[in-house]
Amino acid sequence: MTSPPTKSLDLPNGDSLSSARPTSLNWSLESLLSFPNHNFVSVRRISAQLPKEDLAKEIQLHEHKGIPLIIEGWHLLSGWNSDTFTAEWLAKKFEEPMNFWELYAQEDHSMTVSAFLDICRSSKEHAEADEKQRFYGKDITFPSEWEESLRILPPSVLPLSEGDSFTMLDPKDRPETIMGYMGIGDTFTPAHKDTSASTGYNIMVHTSAINSQDLPPDEGDTTNYNALIESGDASAFWFLTAAEDAAAASQYFSNKLGQTLDLQAHYASLEEFMGGNFKVYVCQQVLGDLVIIPRQSCHQVMNHGGLSTKVAWSRMPFRSIEAALLEELPVYRRFVVC
Repeated sequence: MTSPPTKSLDLPNGDSLSSARPTSLNWSLESLLSFPNHNFVSVRRISAQLPKEDLAKEIQLHEHKGIPLIIEGWHLLSGWNSDTFTAEWLAKKFEEPMNFWELYAQEDHSMTVSAFLDICRSSKEHAEADEKQRFYGKDITFPSEWEESLRILPPSVLPLSEGDSFTMLDPKDRPETIMGYMGIGDTFTPAHKDTSASTGYNIMVHTSAINSQDLPPDEGDTTNYNALIESGDASAFWFLTAAEDAAAASQYFSNKLGQTLDLQAHYASLEEFMGGNFKVYVCQQVLGDLVIIPRQSCHQVMNHGGLSTKVAWSRMPFRSIEAALLEELPVYRRFVVC
C-alpha cells in the first residue's frame, strides 16, 4: 500500500487536492485502475441471468466477506419496467416541488422535477472551475410503482425481506431506507458509511443524454457493459472499502484528512483515496447494474456523463447488529455529546 503522496500524481484532468470543482473529466475505469503502485482494485461483476442458486451463493459469499459486488444486466430481464423508470415519468408522477441539493452551497432548493430536468439539460456534463451551481436529486421521494418493478431482484437483497432485521420492528418504527438519486455528470455523494453497519444496495434504473451533442439513450447496443460504456451514456464511478477496513478508513479520514466519515461532508480526491493504507474497490456503474455495498464500507459516488437515475436502500442483516452496537453507535453518541 502507498503512503499519502507528497506531490500531485498524474491523474485524470480536474482531480487533484487543489481542484476548485470535483470533476470526472477524462475518467475511465481502465485509467483509474492503471496507476502503478496504488491501492485501487476492480469490483467483481456477475450476470443477473445466472441461475438463481448460483446468484444467491455469490451474494451470500460477498456479503459474508464484506466486499462489494456488481450484478449486471437487470434491465435485460422481462420483468424490468423501463416505462416507469424514466425521468419524464417521474416528473409527471411528482408535480409538486421537492428539495434538490445544490452541491457547492450545500443547501436544498425547492423546485419541481420538471424544473430540475430543465436545469440538467442546460448544464454541461463536467463541472467548470468557475461554475456557481450544480444540482443533484439526492434522497428524493421514492415512487411506490418502482417497488413492484424491483421484485425482479433476488429476495435476499430486497428491503424488508427475509434476513432483514428491520422486519422485526413495528412498521411505525422502521427507518425509511428506500430513496432515489438523479443527477448529471460531476454530481456526487461524498465519502461516507451507511448508517449502523447496514448493507447498502444501489441500482441504476435509467440513463439519458442531456444535450444534442450526446448520443440518444436508445441509440446503439445497450445489452452489455462494454457497449454501454462505449456509447457515452450516463454512468457513475464508485470508490468503496471492504468491511474489514472500516476502522482503517475512519482513522485515515480523521487523522490524515481531518474529516469525519459519518458526517458525509468531504469529497475525497483520487490522491486522497490512493493515500490510504487499505484497498479501494473501484467500479463504473451503468444501466441495469446493482451495486452491493458492504457493511461499514467507506464509499463515494461520482456521476459521469448524462443524466442517471438510481434507486438505493439498506438492509440490516442480523450479523450487522453487533457491529452497530459495539462500533457504530459509540461514534454517534460522541456526536450527541459534542
